[in-house]
Amino acid sequence: MNDKTFISHTVMSRVRRIYAIRKATPSVLASSLFAVAALWAIGREVWVAQVFANMPSIFDIPAVTSFMTYAFFHTDLPVQILCVALAVAAVGFVKSCVRILTPFTHAYA
Repeated sequence: MNDKTFISHTVMSRVRRIYAIRKATPSVLASSLFAVAALWAIGREVWVAQVFANMPSIFDIPAVTSFMTYAFFHTDLPVQILCVALAVAAVGFVKSCVRILTPFTHAYA
């Protein structure tokens, strides 16, 4: 690879990276703010310290899954809606981050 193609490849990879970050930043920011708002609202509705105090050991995955499922289905509707909103925000955040980190498949010559 000669110097001209190396420089071209380096410059284009930086341009693609900046383009991806600029394109994904609004969705990452929006999902982050949405997640923070949902967490704040959950904290206002639920006594989070008591949930963690009643939770089984974090290393007992089946017990934690059962506990979280039971807690979700036996709580008030606003808390369930906020939990679903938090899950949607988390999925949006992960999707945006994957879009940033996934390299482009376009071949630039």
